[in-house]
Amino acid sequence: MIRHRPSWPRLVAALSDPHISVRSVAARSLAAISEPESFCQLAKRLRSAALELVPEISPWILKMALASFPLAEATKLREFLEDPCRPLRSLTAEVVAAMVEHEAAVCAREHRRASCLDPGLIELFLTRLASDHDPEVRARAADIAARVEDTRSLPVLNALANDPEWVVRLHAIRALGRQRLSSLQEISRHLTDRNWRVREAAVQVLSARGPAGIQRLVDHFLTAEDRYSKEQIAEQIGKTGLIRSFVEGFGSPGHESERRFIEGMIRIGKGDAILAAVGNGTRRRRSSILRQALASSPDLAIRAFAEQLAAGHENRGASENWSLDASKLAARSPV
Repeated sequence: MIRHRPSWPRLVAALSDPHISVRSVAARSLAAISEPESFCQLAKRLRSAALELVPEISPWILKMALASFPLAEATKLREFLEDPCRPLRSLTAEVVAAMVEHEAAVCAREHRRASCLDPGLIELFLTRLASDHDPEVRARAADIAARVEDTRSLPVLNALANDPEWVVRLHAIRALGRQRLSSLQEISRHLTDRNWRVREAAVQVLSARGPAGIQRLVDHFLTAEDRYSKEQIAEQIGKTGLIRSFVEGFGSPGHESERRFIEGMIRIGKGDAILAAVGNGTRRRRSSILRQALASSPDLAIRAFAEQLAAGHENRGASENWSLDASKLAARSPV
Protein backbone atom coordinates (compact mmCIF):
# COMPACT_ATOMS: atom_id res chain seq x y z
CA MET A 1 0.00 0.00 0.00
CA ILE A 2 2.86 2.42 0.71
CA ARG A 3 4.89 1.11 -2.29
CA HIS A 4 8.02 0.54 -0.24
CA ARG A 5 10.49 -0.19 -3.05
CA PRO A 6 13.28 -1.76 -0.89
CA SER A 7 10.82 -4.50 0.10
CA TRP A 8 10.73 -6.10 -3.35
CA PRO A 9 13.31 -8.87 -2.59
CA ARG A 10 11.21 -10.03 0.37
CA LEU A 11 8.11 -10.00 -1.82
CA VAL A 12 9.91 -12.11 -4.42
CA ALA A 13 10.74 -14.59 -1.66
CA ALA A 14 7.07 -14.58 -0.68
CA LEU A 15 6.20 -15.86 -4.18
CA SER A 16 7.40 -19.25 -2.92
CA ASP A 17 5.38 -19.16 0.29
CA PRO A 18 3.47 -22.42 1.04
CA HIS A 19 0.15 -20.56 1.18
CA ILE A 20 -1.47 -19.44 -2.09
CA SER A 21 -2.98 -16.32 -0.51
CA VAL A 22 0.48 -15.09 0.47
CA ARG A 23 1.81 -15.80 -3.01
CA SER A 24 -1.09 -13.92 -4.60
CA VAL A 25 -0.69 -10.87 -2.35
CA ALA A 26 3.05 -10.87 -3.02
CA ALA A 27 2.40 -10.81 -6.78
CA ARG A 28 -0.01 -7.90 -6.46
CA SER A 29 2.44 -6.04 -4.19
CA LEU A 30 5.25 -6.49 -6.69
CA ALA A 31 2.95 -5.08 -9.35
CA ALA A 32 2.25 -2.02 -7.17
CA ILE A 33 5.98 -1.38 -6.68
CA SER A 34 6.88 -2.29 -10.30
CA GLU A 35 10.57 -2.75 -9.61
CA PRO A 36 12.03 -3.86 -13.00
CA GLU A 37 14.38 -6.36 -11.33
CA SER A 38 11.42 -8.29 -9.98
CA PHE A 39 9.73 -8.71 -13.37
CA CYS A 40 11.63 -11.85 -14.33
CA GLN A 41 10.85 -13.45 -10.97
CA LEU A 42 7.15 -13.04 -11.66
CA ALA A 43 7.51 -14.15 -15.28
CA LYS A 44 9.03 -17.44 -14.13
CA ARG A 45 5.60 -18.36 -12.77
CA LEU A 46 3.99 -18.17 -16.22
CA ARG A 47 4.69 -21.82 -17.04
CA SER A 48 3.05 -22.99 -13.82
CA ALA A 49 0.06 -20.72 -14.40
CA ALA A 50 -0.39 -21.99 -17.95
CA LEU A 51 0.10 -25.72 -17.36
CA GLU A 52 -0.65 -26.74 -13.78
CA LEU A 53 -4.13 -27.63 -12.58
CA VAL A 54 -3.42 -25.80 -9.31
CA PRO A 55 -0.83 -23.17 -10.27
CA GLU A 56 1.46 -21.35 -7.86
CA ILE A 57 -0.35 -18.11 -8.73
CA SER A 58 -3.61 -17.87 -10.67
CA PRO A 59 -3.21 -16.87 -14.34
CA TRP A 60 -5.49 -13.87 -13.86
CA ILE A 61 -3.52 -12.45 -10.92
CA LEU A 62 -0.22 -13.11 -12.66
CA LYS A 63 -1.39 -11.44 -15.88
CA MET A 64 -2.63 -8.36 -14.05
CA ALA A 65 0.59 -8.16 -12.03
CA LEU A 66 2.88 -8.38 -15.07
CA ALA A 67 0.74 -5.91 -17.02
CA SER A 68 1.44 -3.26 -14.37
CA PHE A 69 5.14 -3.14 -15.21
CA PRO A 70 6.65 -0.72 -17.75
CA LEU A 71 6.12 -1.84 -21.34
CA ALA A 72 9.89 -2.03 -21.88
CA GLU A 73 9.92 -5.16 -19.68
CA ALA A 74 7.86 -7.07 -22.25
CA THR A 75 11.03 -7.97 -24.18
CA LYS A 76 11.89 -10.38 -21.35
CA LEU A 77 8.85 -12.48 -22.30
CA ARG A 78 10.06 -13.33 -25.80
CA GLU A 79 11.28 -16.81 -24.87
CA PHE A 80 7.79 -17.67 -23.63
CA LEU A 81 6.19 -16.36 -26.82
CA GLU A 82 8.45 -18.65 -28.84
CA ASP A 83 7.99 -21.67 -26.60
CA PRO A 84 6.56 -24.79 -28.31
CA CYS A 85 3.95 -25.09 -25.52
CA ARG A 86 0.70 -23.62 -26.85
CA PRO A 87 -0.93 -22.76 -23.47
CA LEU A 88 2.25 -20.94 -22.44
CA ARG A 89 2.38 -18.95 -25.69
CA SER A 90 -1.29 -18.09 -25.31
CA LEU A 91 -0.99 -16.84 -21.72
CA THR A 92 2.15 -14.86 -22.52
CA ALA A 93 0.49 -13.25 -25.54
CA GLU A 94 -2.36 -12.22 -23.23
CA VAL A 95 0.15 -10.67 -20.86
CA VAL A 96 1.86 -8.64 -23.58
CA ALA A 97 -1.50 -7.46 -24.94
CA ALA A 98 -2.52 -6.44 -21.41
CA MET A 99 0.76 -4.54 -20.98
CA VAL A 100 0.14 -2.63 -24.20
CA GLU A 101 -3.43 -1.79 -23.17
CA HIS A 102 -2.29 -0.72 -19.69
CA GLU A 103 0.37 1.56 -21.19
CA ALA A 104 -2.19 3.13 -23.54
CA ALA A 105 -4.67 3.72 -20.71
CA VAL A 106 -2.09 5.28 -18.39
CA CYS A 107 -0.74 7.55 -21.11
CA ALA A 108 -4.23 8.69 -22.10
CA ARG A 109 -4.95 9.52 -18.47
CA GLU A 110 -1.67 11.38 -18.06
CA HIS A 111 -1.88 13.07 -21.50
CA ARG A 112 1.47 11.78 -22.70
CA ARG A 113 2.62 9.75 -25.66
CA ALA A 114 2.56 6.02 -25.09
CA SER A 115 5.79 4.04 -25.16
CA CYS A 116 6.33 1.79 -28.15
CA LEU A 117 6.48 -1.97 -27.99
CA ASP A 118 9.92 -3.38 -28.76
CA PRO A 119 10.40 -3.65 -32.59
CA GLY A 120 11.48 -7.27 -32.21
CA LEU A 121 8.23 -8.15 -30.46
CA ILE A 122 6.21 -6.24 -33.06
CA GLU A 123 7.91 -8.29 -35.76
CA LEU A 124 7.17 -11.49 -33.88
CA PHE A 125 3.46 -10.69 -33.40
CA LEU A 126 2.82 -9.45 -36.94
CA THR A 127 4.57 -12.37 -38.62
CA ARG A 128 4.83 -15.62 -36.67
CA LEU A 129 2.19 -15.17 -33.96
CA ALA A 130 -0.44 -13.79 -36.35
CA SER A 131 -0.41 -17.23 -38.00
CA ASP A 132 0.11 -19.29 -34.84
CA HIS A 133 -1.66 -22.65 -34.55
CA ASP A 134 -3.43 -21.46 -31.39
CA PRO A 135 -6.43 -19.19 -32.15
CA GLU A 136 -6.01 -17.41 -28.80
CA VAL A 137 -2.51 -16.38 -29.82
CA ARG A 138 -3.77 -15.12 -33.19
CA ALA A 139 -6.46 -13.15 -31.35
CA ARG A 140 -3.84 -11.44 -29.19
CA ALA A 141 -1.79 -10.70 -32.30
CA ALA A 142 -4.82 -8.77 -33.55
CA ASP A 143 -4.94 -6.80 -30.28
CA ILE A 144 -1.27 -5.91 -30.64
CA ALA A 145 -1.63 -4.98 -34.33
CA ALA A 146 -4.30 -2.43 -33.38
CA ARG A 147 -1.95 -0.63 -31.02
CA VAL A 148 1.31 -0.45 -32.96
CA GLU A 149 2.28 1.94 -35.73
CA ASP A 150 3.39 -0.38 -38.50
CA THR A 151 2.47 -0.55 -42.17
CA ARG A 152 1.86 -4.28 -41.81
CA SER A 153 -0.82 -3.88 -39.13
CA LEU A 154 -3.78 -3.24 -41.43
CA PRO A 155 -3.09 -6.15 -43.84
CA VAL A 156 -2.59 -8.46 -40.86
CA LEU A 157 -5.89 -7.36 -39.32
CA ASN A 158 -7.77 -7.77 -42.59
CA ALA A 159 -6.43 -11.32 -42.84
CA LEU A 160 -7.32 -12.13 -39.22
CA ALA A 161 -10.82 -10.72 -39.74
CA ASN A 162 -11.39 -13.67 -42.09
CA ASP A 163 -9.90 -16.28 -39.75
CA PRO A 164 -11.84 -19.57 -39.50
CA GLU A 165 -12.14 -19.15 -35.70
CA TRP A 166 -14.78 -16.69 -34.50
CA VAL A 167 -12.75 -15.51 -31.51
CA VAL A 168 -9.96 -14.36 -33.84
CA ARG A 169 -12.43 -12.58 -36.12
CA LEU A 170 -13.98 -10.89 -33.08
CA HIS A 171 -10.65 -9.50 -31.88
CA ALA A 172 -9.70 -8.47 -35.41
CA ILE A 173 -12.94 -6.56 -36.03
CA ARG A 174 -12.61 -4.73 -32.72
CA ALA A 175 -8.99 -3.98 -33.58
CA LEU A 176 -9.99 -2.63 -37.01
CA GLY A 177 -12.22 -0.20 -35.13
CA ARG A 178 -9.08 1.39 -33.68
CA GLN A 179 -7.45 1.73 -37.10
CA ARG A 180 -8.39 5.04 -38.70
CA LEU A 181 -7.52 3.77 -42.18
CA SER A 182 -9.49 0.54 -41.98
CA SER A 183 -12.06 0.09 -44.74
CA LEU A 184 -15.74 0.49 -43.86
CA GLN A 185 -16.52 -1.94 -46.64
CA GLU A 186 -14.28 -4.59 -45.08
CA ILE A 187 -15.96 -4.16 -41.70
CA SER A 188 -19.44 -4.15 -43.29
CA ARG A 189 -18.82 -7.59 -44.76
CA HIS A 190 -18.91 -8.98 -41.23
CA LEU A 191 -22.44 -7.77 -40.57
CA THR A 192 -23.43 -11.18 -41.95
CA ASP A 193 -20.80 -13.18 -40.06
CA ARG A 194 -22.02 -16.60 -38.92
CA ASN A 195 -21.21 -15.74 -35.29
CA TRP A 196 -23.45 -13.20 -33.55
CA ARG A 197 -20.62 -11.79 -31.45
CA VAL A 198 -18.65 -10.88 -34.56
CA ARG A 199 -21.74 -9.32 -36.15
CA GLU A 200 -22.32 -7.30 -32.98
CA ALA A 201 -18.71 -6.08 -32.99
CA ALA A 202 -19.03 -4.98 -36.63
CA VAL A 203 -22.21 -3.07 -35.81
CA GLN A 204 -20.53 -1.32 -32.87
CA VAL A 205 -17.46 -0.39 -34.89
CA LEU A 206 -19.52 1.06 -37.75
CA SER A 207 -21.79 3.01 -35.41
CA ALA A 208 -18.69 4.66 -33.93
CA ARG A 209 -17.45 5.76 -37.37
CA GLY A 210 -19.82 8.68 -37.71
CA PRO A 211 -22.28 9.36 -40.55
CA ALA A 212 -20.51 7.12 -43.07
CA GLY A 213 -20.60 4.15 -40.71
CA ILE A 214 -24.23 4.79 -39.72
CA GLN A 215 -25.22 4.92 -43.39
CA ARG A 216 -23.58 1.53 -43.91
CA LEU A 217 -25.70 0.13 -41.10
CA VAL A 218 -28.89 1.65 -42.45
CA ASP A 219 -28.19 0.36 -45.96
CA HIS A 220 -27.52 -3.13 -44.64
CA PHE A 221 -30.65 -3.05 -42.50
CA LEU A 222 -32.76 -2.16 -45.54
CA THR A 223 -31.35 -4.89 -47.76
CA ALA A 224 -30.48 -7.76 -45.41
CA GLU A 225 -32.70 -10.80 -45.08
CA ASP A 226 -31.15 -12.02 -41.81
CA ARG A 227 -33.51 -10.97 -39.00
CA TYR A 228 -30.88 -11.35 -36.30
CA SER A 229 -28.50 -9.03 -38.12
CA LYS A 230 -31.28 -6.44 -38.51
CA GLU A 231 -32.15 -6.67 -34.81
CA GLN A 232 -28.54 -6.07 -33.78
CA ILE A 233 -28.37 -2.97 -35.97
CA ALA A 234 -31.69 -1.65 -34.63
CA GLU A 235 -30.57 -2.14 -31.02
CA GLN A 236 -27.23 -0.42 -31.59
CA ILE A 237 -28.76 2.58 -33.36
CA GLY A 238 -31.28 2.77 -30.53
CA LYS A 239 -28.42 2.94 -28.02
CA THR A 240 -26.75 5.81 -29.88
CA GLY A 241 -29.90 7.95 -29.70
CA LEU A 242 -30.14 8.31 -33.48
CA ILE A 243 -33.74 7.09 -33.56
CA ARG A 244 -34.90 10.48 -32.38
CA SER A 245 -33.10 12.24 -35.23
CA PHE A 246 -34.63 9.74 -37.66
CA VAL A 247 -38.09 10.59 -36.31
CA GLU A 248 -37.33 14.32 -36.45
CA GLY A 249 -36.43 14.03 -40.12
CA PHE A 250 -39.37 11.80 -40.99
CA GLY A 251 -41.26 13.10 -44.04
CA SER A 252 -38.58 15.61 -45.04
CA PRO A 253 -37.06 15.51 -48.54
CA GLY A 254 -33.94 13.36 -48.74
CA HIS A 255 -34.86 11.20 -45.72
CA GLU A 256 -36.34 8.23 -47.53
CA SER A 257 -33.89 5.75 -45.98
CA GLU A 258 -34.77 6.95 -42.46
CA ARG A 259 -38.47 6.38 -43.19
CA ARG A 260 -37.82 2.88 -44.47
CA PHE A 261 -35.60 2.19 -41.48
CA ILE A 262 -38.33 3.17 -39.01
CA GLU A 263 -40.88 1.03 -40.85
CA GLY A 264 -38.42 -1.86 -40.85
CA MET A 265 -37.94 -1.53 -37.09
CA ILE A 266 -41.68 -1.77 -36.57
CA ARG A 267 -41.86 -4.90 -38.73
CA ILE A 268 -39.28 -6.73 -36.63
CA GLY A 269 -40.89 -5.71 -33.36
CA LYS A 270 -38.60 -2.84 -32.35
CA GLY A 271 -41.26 -0.13 -32.22
CA ASP A 272 -40.67 0.53 -28.53
CA ALA A 273 -37.49 2.47 -29.39
CA ILE A 274 -39.50 4.72 -31.70
CA LEU A 275 -42.12 5.28 -29.00
CA ALA A 276 -39.37 6.27 -26.59
CA ALA A 277 -38.04 8.79 -29.12
CA VAL A 278 -41.48 10.30 -29.63
CA GLY A 279 -42.12 10.39 -25.90
CA ASN A 280 -38.84 12.14 -25.14
CA GLY A 281 -39.50 15.52 -26.67
CA THR A 282 -39.89 15.03 -30.42
CA ARG A 283 -41.69 18.02 -31.85
CA ARG A 284 -45.46 17.61 -32.14
CA ARG A 285 -45.44 18.46 -35.87
CA ARG A 286 -42.95 15.70 -36.68
CA SER A 287 -44.86 13.29 -34.47
CA SER A 288 -48.03 14.08 -36.39
CA ILE A 289 -46.28 13.59 -39.75
CA LEU A 290 -44.92 10.27 -38.52
CA ARG A 291 -48.37 9.02 -37.44
CA GLN A 292 -50.05 10.08 -40.68
CA ALA A 293 -47.41 8.49 -42.88
CA LEU A 294 -47.47 5.22 -40.95
CA ALA A 295 -51.27 5.11 -40.92
CA SER A 296 -51.33 4.92 -44.73
CA SER A 297 -49.02 1.92 -44.88
CA PRO A 298 -50.35 -1.33 -46.39
CA ASP A 299 -48.56 -3.23 -43.60
CA LEU A 300 -50.91 -4.18 -40.75
CA ALA A 301 -48.21 -3.95 -38.09
CA ILE A 302 -47.24 -0.43 -39.18
CA ARG A 303 -50.86 0.77 -39.25
CA ALA A 304 -51.46 -0.73 -35.81
CA PHE A 305 -48.35 1.04 -34.55
CA ALA A 306 -49.66 4.36 -35.90
CA GLU A 307 -52.96 3.81 -34.11
CA GLN A 308 -51.21 3.04 -30.85
CA LEU A 309 -48.90 6.02 -31.34
CA ALA A 310 -51.87 8.35 -31.83
CA ALA A 311 -53.71 6.92 -28.82
CA GLY A 312 -50.65 7.18 -26.65
CA HIS A 313 -50.00 10.78 -27.70
CA GLU A 314 -53.59 11.77 -26.88
CA ASN A 315 -53.46 10.12 -23.46
CA ARG A 316 -50.00 11.31 -22.56
CA GLY A 317 -51.26 14.15 -20.42
CA ALA A 318 -53.20 11.71 -18.24
CA SER A 319 -50.50 9.10 -17.93
CA GLU A 320 -46.79 8.86 -18.66
CA ASN A 321 -46.84 5.07 -18.56
CA TRP A 322 -48.26 4.34 -22.03
CA SER A 323 -46.28 1.78 -23.96
CA LEU A 324 -46.43 -0.58 -26.90
CA ASP A 325 -46.03 -4.33 -27.03
CA ALA A 326 -44.15 -4.23 -30.34
CA SER A 327 -43.84 -8.01 -30.57
CA LYS A 328 -47.65 -8.36 -30.69
CA LEU A 329 -47.87 -5.76 -33.44
CA ALA A 330 -45.18 -7.56 -35.41
CA ALA A 331 -47.16 -10.76 -35.10
CA ARG A 332 -50.11 -9.04 -36.80
CA SER A 333 -48.05 -8.33 -39.88
CA PRO A 334 -48.59 -10.71 -42.85
CA VAL A 335 -45.75 -13.24 -43.17
